[in-house]
Amino acid sequence: MTDEPLLPPDKWLAMGGDLTNCLWDSTGDLAFYEDLPITDALKARLEAWERWAGDYEDFLPREKRAPFDLKGFTASGLEIARALKAELPDWTIIYRDEFRWQYQKELGLTPAECEYEV
Repeated sequence: MTDEPLLPPDKWLAMGGDLTNCLWDSTGDLAFYEDLPITDALKARLEAWERWAGDYEDFLPREKRAPFDLKGFTASGLEIARALKAELPDWTIIYRDEFRWQYQKELGLTPAECEYEV
């Protein structure tokens, strides 16, 4: 038994705004920022962004949701994803753009066009 964190062997992460977790590995399993070899400052940013995601009521119809700065949330997430890539330069970091996802129909996007590598 080891206390070593379980890191994705392929060094691949997806980051997106979800109500419970913001990181996944290439198999779709949860990944935890606490286990990543990144600075405590970046871990704190990920934690705060994950908490912010919890305020977004995407499970409700748009007209029933509380006000939420989706553009700001998405932009902040992209900045954090870029910082993650800077600290893990040999990793693949995919950003799942919540604004594109929520407005994909209006923007004429496919689900695949709502995520991109940083």
